[in-house]
Amino acid sequence: MLCQAYRAKDELVFGAALVGRVAANFLRGREMQHPISEALPITRVGALLEECESHEPLEREECVNLVGAWGAVMIRNGRRRGASEKVRRPGAACATTATLISDADFAQAFIEWAKKYPSKRDLDVYAGLDAAIAAAWPCPGMIAE
Repeated sequence: MLCQAYRAKDELVFGAALVGRVAANFLRGREMQHPISEALPITRVGALLEECESHEPLEREECVNLVGAWGAVMIRNGRRRGASEKVRRPGAACATTATLISDADFAQAFIEWAKKYPSKRDLDVYAGLDAAIAAAWPCPGMIAE
């Protein structure tokens, strides 16, 4: 139950980050805005992988931003929970305090994971991001659920 509450909170924080990003694009000008039909959320790992490997720079940038925002939330969760208790999947990844992980690093980890596990392409995108990022930056003593 507690894990579900953390997950819901993380999705709200992640949603707020996406709203901020969309607002920033809106303020940049009309040429940066997408029609509503293009703004539908990606719901599956395979769809995100396609965006990450797109030939369109804007789609690749959106992939990096989305995966980077999710990864930052997971690292934060791992740091907060890792010191005081066993970290449980999903929703946490760990890195040392000195480690700087860029959005591009998170995106590359996701791409490599999605290519390594093609059977996971129909998985919910958030579950896939959890698995990919936690695999790249596992917490010591991680308990798989």
